[in-house]
Amino acid sequence: MTTNIHQRFAQDQQKITSPLRSVDWLRQFETPLARSSISPAEWRALGEFLPELQTRYGDVVEDVILYGSAARGEERIESDVDLLLLLNRGLSQAEREMIYKLAWDAAGMHDCVLSPLFMSPDEQQWHRRGSSLWRNIQRDGIGLWKKASDVVQLDTNFEYRKSPASGDYVMTAAQYDEIRLYLENSAEDLAAADLLIRSGMERLAISHCYYAIFYAASALLLTKGMTRAKHSGVESALHQYFINTGILSDKLGEIYKNLHKERELTDYRASYIPTEGLPEQRLEQAQEFVEAVRNYLTQHGYLNEAQ
Repeated sequence: MTTNIHQRFAQDQQKITSPLRSVDWLRQFETPLARSSISPAEWRALGEFLPELQTRYGDVVEDVILYGSAARGEERIESDVDLLLLLNRGLSQAEREMIYKLAWDAAGMHDCVLSPLFMSPDEQQWHRRGSSLWRNIQRDGIGLWKKASDVVQLDTNFEYRKSPASGDYVMTAAQYDEIRLYLENSAEDLAAADLLIRSGMERLAISHCYYAIFYAASALLLTKGMTRAKHSGVESALHQYFINTGILSDKLGEIYKNLHKERELTDYRASYIPTEGLPEQRLEQAQEFVEAVRNYLTQHGYLNEAQ
């Protein structure tokens, strides 16, 4: 049974040390927020952040939309509260830093994380062509700025094209562009890994090898209408839809699994040193993975559509 917002505050009221502005601010959004998975601490943080944001930047912010796992009502462990800020102009670096500080201060008081994402008018114009982010927000987003209904009203005038390899999914022109951008990122990371190996910085090269295949895998998932924010989610979906089905070989699945583990060692264990010859081997394997993905996308017309 869903607990409404007032019950959540009442159950946790003893822990509240800041003014209850959050109750007044969020009461108008009680119905749509009831389907979210925001915790009591996150409710309070939002109640601190949003009124302060309106006071300081109400003339710039057009809308604030909750999106991601919290908006979908999914169970969340160590997951941020994702907030899209639609703006009527671009922000200076100082303004961005101030809004980040407002979010950090509000979240810090309640031991959670608020993650604002800024979108200027020019950026909105691109995303309104039907980017994966925009489609996800259209489906799941909850408006927290205007007194509005459960459904966030966003532009849906997308240019749709049938996904060549997935007849049950229709893609937008922007998603074809995203596939191309993911592959460009893959190529950059492969080049960076090669340069780092040549420069003797082999530990860092491992991480770039991983991100090369991560972006390539993300491009593949887009062909089936999927995006995954977490690294584990990308790996799981890759195996479910491309390795286990035989579209990609088991060898490529092993390459992904090994590089994922080694990227974590590289990024989070200061004492990690790759064994001799491993970075060169991983670079060759990452190149093989990316090439296999590129061939699949080319054969099925995704890259032709993106050009």
